[in-house]
Amino acid sequence: MMIEIKKLKNWQAPEDWFEIQTIDAHTGGEPLRIIISGFPKLKGATLLEKRASAKNDFDQIRKSTHVGTARTRGYVRSTHRGF
Repeated sequence: MMIEIKKLKNWQAPEDWFEIQTIDAHTGGEPLRIIISGFPKLKGATLLEKRASAKNDFDQIRKSTHVGTARTRGYVRSTHRGF
C-alpha cells in the first residue's frame, strides 16, 4: 500500500499523544540517546530508584525510546511521538 506524501503534509498526532525530545550521539562507537524533555516524572530519590521507576512504571515508553541497533553518526536531535 502506497501512502501519498501530500496527504501526510497536514498530518497531526492524536491529542492523547505526547512528545519526547532526545539527542542521539555516538560515544566511543556506542549509540547514546539522551532524553532532554517529555518523559514522565520518575519516582525515587536516587538514580537507581529512578531507573527502577522507568522500568516498572513506564517500560513501554522506555523501550520505544531505546537506541537498540539504531546507529547514529554524530549529533542528531530527534523527536519521538507516541502513546
